[in-house]
Amino acid sequence: MAALSSPTQRYISSLRVDPTNAQRVWVTIQQMQANAAMVYRSDDAGKSWTACRHGLPALPMNAVAIDPADANRAWVAADRGVYKTRDTGASWTSVSGGLPNAMAADLLYHAKDRKLICGTRNRGTWALNV
Repeated sequence: MAALSSPTQRYISSLRVDPTNAQRVWVTIQQMQANAAMVYRSDDAGKSWTACRHGLPALPMNAVAIDPADANRAWVAADRGVYKTRDTGASWTSVSGGLPNAMAADLLYHAKDRKLICGTRNRGTWALNV
């Protein structure tokens, strides 16, 4: 097994391997740096990385969840809100409607019920229909 390279020298807050493609890895970054991406994707098991930032705010990213039924779809939890991609991170849109104005700290995708569970800091856990 080859060693996993790092997409950045900053703190990695979350790492997820695509459940249907072990070569695809997603990471989120919490440590801010000017003009730097906060989400990265690797399609070669971490040997090289693609910055995924178009449509994301310049905020720390805390977690990533992957849709096992759609390899192009993922979600990230930010210090303010949740964002989704349908094109493997080429673009992102907010799915924060109905969430409180709080840090989205963790994500879990419940495939059977097609719900994204978002754990916030001090504002509880929320279920989003996806």
